[in-house]
Amino acid sequence: MSPPSRVENVLLALATLGLMGTVICAVGWYLHSQRVVGFEDLLQEDRQRLIESFLETTGRSYTPAWYEPELAYTLHENQELTAWADTFQSNELGFRAPAVAKKDGVFRILFVGDSWTYGMGVSEQEAFPAQLAKLANEMLPEGRDRVEAWSLALPGYNTFNQLSGLEIFFDRLEPDAVVLCPTRNDNDSNFFVMPNGTNKRPAGRFVDRFGHDIGRVYRFRFLASYRWMERWQKAFDRIRRTEIRLAQDKIPFHMFFVAFWEPAVIHDFVGRAGIQAPYLIAPPEMVDGEWRGTTQWRHGTPEAYTLYARMLYRSLAPQLGWPQLAMDPEKDPLQAEVFPSLPAGDWRQATDKLLREWSERVETRFRPGQVRDGHCLGEIDCVSGLMGRKSAIVLRRREGARSLRITIAPLTEPTYLYPLELRASIPTAGGEVATSIEVSGAEQQSFELSLPAERDLSAGEVLELELRADAATMAADVLALRSLTVVEVEQTP
Repeated sequence: MSPPSRVENVLLALATLGLMGTVICAVGWYLHSQRVVGFEDLLQEDRQRLIESFLETTGRSYTPAWYEPELAYTLHENQELTAWADTFQSNELGFRAPAVAKKDGVFRILFVGDSWTYGMGVSEQEAFPAQLAKLANEMLPEGRDRVEAWSLALPGYNTFNQLSGLEIFFDRLEPDAVVLCPTRNDNDSNFFVMPNGTNKRPAGRFVDRFGHDIGRVYRFRFLASYRWMERWQKAFDRIRRTEIRLAQDKIPFHMFFVAFWEPAVIHDFVGRAGIQAPYLIAPPEMVDGEWRGTTQWRHGTPEAYTLYARMLYRSLAPQLGWPQLAMDPEKDPLQAEVFPSLPAGDWRQATDKLLREWSERVETRFRPGQVRDGHCLGEIDCVSGLMGRKSAIVLRRREGARSLRITIAPLTEPTYLYPLELRASIPTAGGEVATSIEVSGAEQQSFELSLPAERDLSAGEVLELELRADAATMAADVLALRSLTVVEVEQTP
């Protein structure tokens, strides 16, 4: 047989390369098809459609609290509901709790909080308020009033929702003691509940209970940010006012800081507000591992809540005159830190140091798709950069930076939206720096915004760049406002 010709060799090589390319493409297609797409990988429109589809196929448990906007919402009253891995009967006020009327011989403890106090992912009897009541009734001698846990708590509640509920329902509930259970996201904006029971994050023209017109859901646990700190100061000032009212009625008040907290931050907040109540702090280990639920709700397990109840019992016992509960190595593998009063220390300096350390996780430049969702607040999509009417971008100030260069692009349609005015600002304790530009319907534009003075915002601290467009339009196929695209925000010398 004669050797192959040069042409045949070339054709054979091309065929081999083609086969290899086909195999590579097939492997790439297979790997891509097997990749699990996360919620953060979706554009905002796709997320919105997914959420709306989810809401259509799951029950709608909430109803707006029209009688008190600060409360925002409750559950549907007097209904059998299935929500958050539990089926239960709501009471006449719209909570997963006992009947409103207090029976004779009952010592009612009112638990005020959010999803961790509610017990998202477990039954009412497995949540720590009910387990605390069960433990107390086992410990108390005969002749003492039976302890009842009444949970004034719902997923999504912030400090203002919680304390509003306490105030408006106080006379009807007749509590004998109150336990407030803050978590680290209680300075977020609450969502709004529509008449049909669906919930939406705030958008458009609104002001939340913290006095801000940009909705905030902080994904970073702690931030050296003026706005973040301002919101917590408002929350703890409100707690102090509530404490004073309860003291006037001689109602014992206790605080249980659940989920993940830094003790120094709590001491700082308590000290600034002048709060006098005893408090305890749950161990941070209890938000992970065996203590965290494996369901989609990712809150505490029944075992975690049993341990929470034992911790809380020991903290409450001296204040309520209960028998002491002895430590049991098997039942008490972790211990909470209990503080009858604010401990001595320079908690403000310790907090400043901790917040800066946590803020090292924050990027110094924003580009859509290259930062985590935590960098975007309000009506903006971190994947595409599309923003609605009001948004904020979270960045860490870089050493030597003196200004921000902000690049934006108009939407390709509708053209009638332009020109519009865009206002950019950075709030600080010393005031704000701000500038405005006119966004045309042409090419992308860049403009500069001077950073605040170092005394108001130093390197390593976090700025929240607030962007407000004076006009917006509805997206083509989802209920979301659109005004422009934020292409980039970078710091310049």
